[in-house]
Amino acid sequence: MQTPLTAIVIVMEMTNTQSMIVPITAAALLGFFVSRLICPRPVYSALAEKFLAAVEPKTAASAEAASHAPQKPKLAPPVRPPE
Repeated sequence: MQTPLTAIVIVMEMTNTQSMIVPITAAALLGFFVSRLICPRPVYSALAEKFLAAVEPKTAASAEAASHAPQKPKLAPPVRPPE
């Protein structure tokens, strides 16, 4: 419901008039409800879930491999001779 309200505010600021508030509100809400009828899940939420499902197994596998890998000793930084 955030998107229609944002659209209404942006168009109201661009036109600098309040006479079109009712038609703009009706168009924004109608578009929002029609899009929810066609696709109940928001597009960005669906894309995020798909992305996370693809990334999480790789992340879990790399974390498991890193936990079983032998640890390299940390070396001190090289010391530069005075110039």
